[in-house]
Amino acid sequence: MANGSPVVSTPTGSIPALVLDGCGLLVEPGSVESLACGLALAASNPAQTDSWAHHAYRRLGDEFDGGECARRLSALIGATATSENR
Repeated sequence: MANGSPVVSTPTGSIPALVLDGCGLLVEPGSVESLACGLALAASNPAQTDSWAHHAYRRLGDEFDGGECARRLSALIGATATSENR
């Protein structure tokens, strides 16, 4: 996602939290056939995979920007410190 490549993956671990609608294709875990079909779909539809890659790259930039992550973490730390002082 970070290098602008289309994503075809399985919904394991934290992958579903990253690969949201329009950001790639999630296929059935443990199924070679499902993965093969997903890769074939991606290979046969460059416009779709370009769209996935674009949306995925923008999602990472919007939600996982270093400055934005630092602001969120700072807000969480501040909220925790405030509630502990009560």
